[in-house]
Amino acid sequence: KYNNRLYLAAITSASDTNNAKIYIQILIDLKHILKDVGIKHLQFVMLTKKGNNIQTFYTENKNESIKRFLTNKTLLQIVNSKIYPDKKYLVFSYKIKQDIFIILFKNLKYISNDRFDMFANKFVFMFLVALLAFLVILAIIFAIFFKQQKEYYKNILNSNKNIIIITDKTNGVLEANKMFYKVFNINSIENFKKKHFCLNNFFVDEDGYLPPYIKSQMWIDYITKDSKLYHKAKLNIYGEIKYYLISVEKISTTKELYAVVLSDITTEENYRHELIKLNNTDFLTNTYNRRYFNDKLEEEIKFCSRYKRTFSLIVFDIDHFKQINDKFGHDVGDQVLVEYSKIIHDSIRDLDMFFRIGGEEFAIILPETQLPQAVKVAQKLNKVVRSHKKVVPITISLGVVEYLKGESATDIYIRVDKLLYKAKESGRDKVVFK
Repeated sequence: KYNNRLYLAAITSASDTNNAKIYIQILIDLKHILKDVGIKHLQFVMLTKKGNNIQTFYTENKNESIKRFLTNKTLLQIVNSKIYPDKKYLVFSYKIKQDIFIILFKNLKYISNDRFDMFANKFVFMFLVALLAFLVILAIIFAIFFKQQKEYYKNILNSNKNIIIITDKTNGVLEANKMFYKVFNINSIENFKKKHFCLNNFFVDEDGYLPPYIKSQMWIDYITKDSKLYHKAKLNIYGEIKYYLISVEKISTTKELYAVVLSDITTEENYRHELIKLNNTDFLTNTYNRRYFNDKLEEEIKFCSRYKRTFSLIVFDIDHFKQINDKFGHDVGDQVLVEYSKIIHDSIRDLDMFFRIGGEEFAIILPETQLPQAVKVAQKLNKVVRSHKKVVPITISLGVVEYLKGESATDIYIRVDKLLYKAKESGRDKVVFK
């Protein structure tokens, strides 16, 4: 029953027309019965088999499109057909018994649009529900997958012995691995940020290492713009000096997110410093040697020339040192050099640089020091040495000069050496300056 509008056909393999007429009468009676119960627009045809093909035996109406559809087809073709005859009918078949089928033809114009729309709406609704369910399941699968992936990569980062942090440059440290927590002795990033906004709070501003700011730039901006792959930084972490190689990589194309990797090179850097010290230090007195004096004097001149600053230079030697060696022996002479070098070193600033530039000749570079202050330092040293009287009592003669704009390292050394010679020629144990 489809909206009370049906077309009915009966097919039989009976070759006897009398038997076939019996089926026709049955269908006619059936039609009246169905009509009495409210089923209208019921039409039927009677078909017979001729060999494998079907022949129209009887039809109640003169519907040529249905007759053409049924004629000259095999029973299997008709039963299995879903073709629309002339695109006007839907075809349905029901098997009653062997070689007896009811074939229904539903005229498309009698199909209710409302019901079809309801069916279509139901279909769309069910499709959307199914699609939503699929997307939810897919989202859950992806969430589980990405959570596992995040855990996987997090474990990799935490197993790394380097410090790895994520930053957006404006909000400081956003995330970090376990090594960061260990080195900075913290239990959360929030606690770290309460005391230190950024990593550069620990940077030591020293030549050869990354400073906190470079020409008003943050260190991370400088690194990302600089072509060097690595930069060295000296960090003072709660009183402990550590050295790191720092590299920065942008990890997001949509956000300003950067991964900062700090590789601990403290052992290597301390070893390098030790080698430099050995290379630049006099093995006997533990002061800087002549080669390092030449380098630092050149550096100080370049610095003062560029930034219009000044420095002073003191050169002195031990009076009658040859006589000490001759009288007491070279071992005692060495003891004198060691003992008095230590006394002089303890009497100058950490900023000042102390060199042994000859057998018993020494030099001191005093940065940011004008001549009057340098003369006072020289006079103080002269007095300290004279009053020390350890190993063997000695005195020293000193020459003092201040850097003159435009002069070279050779020029300033010649000037101070002449003053030293003048101090020795004029009686020794004195300070001569100009």
